[in-house]
Amino acid sequence: MKLLNRGLALAVVGAGLAALPTIGVQAAPAAQADPDGVAAMADRATGDVAVTREEATKKVGFIRVKGDGDLLPSVEGSSPDAAKQKADAYLDQYAANFGARPDELVRSDVAESAAGWTATYTQTYKGVDVFGSMLRVQVDREGDLTSVNGYAAPDLSLSVDPRI
Repeated sequence: MKLLNRGLALAVVGAGLAALPTIGVQAAPAAQADPDGVAAMADRATGDVAVTREEATKKVGFIRVKGDGDLLPSVEGSSPDAAKQKADAYLDQYAANFGARPDELVRSDVAESAAGWTATYTQTYKGVDVFGSMLRVQVDREGDLTSVNGYAAPDLSLSVDPRI
């Protein structure tokens, strides 16, 4: 009987130890790589950067510098034309982080305000506008690119041929 109790106790302890690594794996947060290069966006900027991702796509939905700073300090942007070029250069490099390929984004407008310029981009796929997609790039009067926000549909791969 004593031998049976010890055997049963060892079996229970063994089962607990066998389950422990599984429980630990489930409880530990998964290590997140930076497959879309968001860390590179923050590293290239001056100042503190805040990034918010779209819940559905996990792509960047909003990036901004807190206080003084510039998301693309290597490019001048203190005039309307320079602001357009700066916004274009930023999205040429980082469009994929927002969910679009660079050639899918078309600058549709540049609005001027007392704060600076806002360039608006829409997404097209094989020449067809993507419904609901829009990115806005804000450049202040000093030429600092201060934020980019909006939505682009990632990984599009579909037919655009009309049919019934």
